[in-house]
Amino acid sequence: MLGVIEDAAIRYNSGAIDKDWMERLLGPAFVAMFDRSLWFLTFFREHEKWPSMNAELESMVRELRQSRHASLRSVHLLSNIRTFRQRYRQRKQGTYAEITACRPQKVRVICLPPDPDAATNEAWSRACHLSAALATDHRAIHGFGSPPRQTRPHDNETARWTAIVVPQSIDDIEENRKFDDDLSRKLNGYLASLADADDESGFPVADAG
Repeated sequence: MLGVIEDAAIRYNSGAIDKDWMERLLGPAFVAMFDRSLWFLTFFREHEKWPSMNAELESMVRELRQSRHASLRSVHLLSNIRTFRQRYRQRKQGTYAEITACRPQKVRVICLPPDPDAATNEAWSRACHLSAALATDHRAIHGFGSPPRQTRPHDNETARWTAIVVPQSIDDIEENRKFDDDLSRKLNGYLASLADADDESGFPVADAG
């Protein structure tokens, strides 16, 4: 499905299809699709080392949502006129509210066990527990200092527990991005210590339970 949507997004971004028609007919559906699949795209881009996966869809969604940033204070006259016209058009079409709605992501942290492709069911169960716990209390990690020191170095990246942080929303806000980058560094530091522990008692998160 994402492949089909990506093809439509390529046509939209390249101007090969009428943008007004696409916006009116499928704009809300495309935004909702990207919003609901953001956690999967974030996971797949990181896990498969494919940062450009569905990049055309993301670009199209951001263009569709530009109307929410229309401002009389903007110094970019031409682009501001376009965004105001886009907002007017979307409101006239009755799609503005759906296209510009801001929905916080429900999935914020995805924990992966060492060597995910060969991980046991027990390791994946533990990963699910950690993901749920961090989703419940991921901000609490900022109250802790440096991650626990590892007693032995890992030979390679596959030997480490890792955490993938899903963006807070589909809008790329620099303040949120900095928060997520800092959160990712701290989470991965703490998760690395799990390789040396027999249980999760040293991991500072609340029980999801």
